[in-house]
Amino acid sequence: MMGEDEARDAMAQMQATKDLLTEGQRIAYVGVVRLEVARLVEEAEDVEATRKTKKEVSTAAEAVKMWGQKMMIRLYSHMDISEAEQLMIEQLAEHGVMPGDLTPALHANSRVQNPMAKEKDSADKEAQSPGLGAAVEKAAEAPPPYEAFESSEVPQAQTPSQLPTTD
Repeated sequence: MMGEDEARDAMAQMQATKDLLTEGQRIAYVGVVRLEVARLVEEAEDVEATRKTKKEVSTAAEAVKMWGQKMMIRLYSHMDISEAEQLMIEQLAEHGVMPGDLTPALHANSRVQNPMAKEKDSADKEAQSPGLGAAVEKAAEAPPPYEAFESSEVPQAQTPSQLPTTD
């Protein structure tokens, strides 16, 4: 059984993970999950059944559908998706949207603050004794933002001997 601290850490981690995504990325992520759940339900419904297995196959397909609905409710709640956005996401598969149509939003690089680091820094300061705090180290500057590449072409692979050196 998971301890109270471990559960709180898991919840904090889930919240921190959600906070790393922009609103567009959250919608894209939930949309991809919804499309995959719809695909799983469709596959479960398409399983060929004989007269003997028809009831079991039908029950299994219904179980997959119910599981998918439960997961989507949890995901909508966790990601703070509005009712209007939920309706839009639920209709993606009907409109022929594919997961690949949504994933470009998830490929964006960005630099974000680490919320767990703030908590650790404040805990470290509290644990420090007054006599040791005289030599406070200045925090390093934040690195520059990622550069976006103009094209989506992947550069040609190089062997180690072809790579530039820093002599």
